[in-house]
Amino acid sequence: MTDETKQEEGKKHEPEVCPVQCMGELDSRGTVVAAWGNNIAFVYNTTIKIWDTDRGECVKTLEGHTGAVESLVWNGTLLASGSADKTIKIWDVDSGECVKTLEAHKWPVASVAWNGTLLASGSWDKTIKIWDTESGECVKTLQGHGYGVYSVAWSGNLLAVGFDDSTIQIWDTETDKCLMTLEGHSKSVLSVAWNGDGTHLASACLDGTLKIWDTKSGACVKTLTGHSWYATSVAWNGDGTHLASGAGDETIKIWDTESGECVKTLKGSREVGAVAWNGKLLAAAAYNKIHMFNVGA
Repeated sequence: MTDETKQEEGKKHEPEVCPVQCMGELDSRGTVVAAWGNNIAFVYNTTIKIWDTDRGECVKTLEGHTGAVESLVWNGTLLASGSADKTIKIWDVDSGECVKTLEAHKWPVASVAWNGTLLASGSWDKTIKIWDTESGECVKTLQGHGYGVYSVAWSGNLLAVGFDDSTIQIWDTETDKCLMTLEGHSKSVLSVAWNGDGTHLASACLDGTLKIWDTKSGACVKTLTGHSWYATSVAWNGDGTHLASGAGDETIKIWDTESGECVKTLKGSREVGAVAWNGKLLAAAAYNKIHMFNVGA
């Protein structure tokens, strides 16, 4: 069977229940994207660009990092960025100014996540740091268990952490205790994301799989397979009915979280490093393009 025949056979078994309209593409030089309101933040080498989807133009360019930007996350009009230069920057996007630079990590910062005025950061230096973004002070450091950190995500006072050793930990940041360790992946966990009510956690792994975890019991309730290479990113849509994932196989997949079925496969221009939802908008960062889709159109 030829590759083309295999692809056609695969399409026959993929439920076509998720209409998607391509909204366009943007030139980029990185694999990071974050969406908020009508704005998409993405990376162009060491700079961050803000694209207004209503106006169809770049409205801000944020400059200041000296290394590749590894993570972006919005908090209203504030944007946090973690970089290979070992720093985190907080940006006021309205003014385009960097209002804080947070420095304490000894290795690149792989992931950042907001929780009100607190910001969590995970680094290859094997630590998770929590920052007061108003003062710019690091208020606590969690040691994890001796492996590099790829991803952090909040749900209330709980912090999920994806590690290089294939495990995920869930921390209570009020007591500074690790509540559970989730095991089941076979390689580095590159992305973790909570659903809206915090009852489930999704993870994307270098082994090419996605998993959905019950965060009360710690059990893996679903393993999603379909990517042919490493899975880099996972994100829930607003009502928790679908997950989007990106992977090194140059595809974006949309999954029904109840059935575990892949309901749509979208083609990226190159390996897809990040996916982000905002309402029906799904943005995906391939290395040289940001792809934008209207899901459910």
